[in-house]
Amino acid sequence: MQRLLIIGCSQRKRSDRRLLSAIERYDGPAFRVLRRYCRENPKTVPTVYILSAEFGLISGTHTIPHYDRPMDARRAEELRTAVGREVRKILLSRRWSAIGICLGKQYLHAIAGVQELFSEHGNVHFLAGGLGKRLSALHGWLRDGEPSI
Repeated sequence: MQRLLIIGCSQRKRSDRRLLSAIERYDGPAFRVLRRYCRENPKTVPTVYILSAEFGLISGTHTIPHYDRPMDARRAEELRTAVGREVRKILLSRRWSAIGICLGKQYLHAIAGVQELFSEHGNVHFLAGGLGKRLSALHGWLRDGEPSI
């Protein structure tokens, strides 16, 4: 069975002109933790979806250009319906052994209304809190399947 990670995009991005996979484009601290884990543990890399202020919910392998669009309450509301549909499809696509949700406050608004779907899938961890706490929880979840607190 496969693990699923849903993570919010970051303001910090690599500025390469060419298209990059979303995991490579975003360069905030959480993505650095994720990329390091993927390099060191290629056999246990989770399936990654990224909640992007520009593109909505996309696969981590989806190629994207550089852009600058912050997530705010208005944008989260605009994305909510489409993100909800995508989350439902992803959750029904296979049996997930564990689900990690690593989203900041504004990003959580974009998944409001589908959070109850996660509880139907058992081993779900909301990796929340301030940036430091969220990074620590992400690191623990990636390595041990449980968030570090």
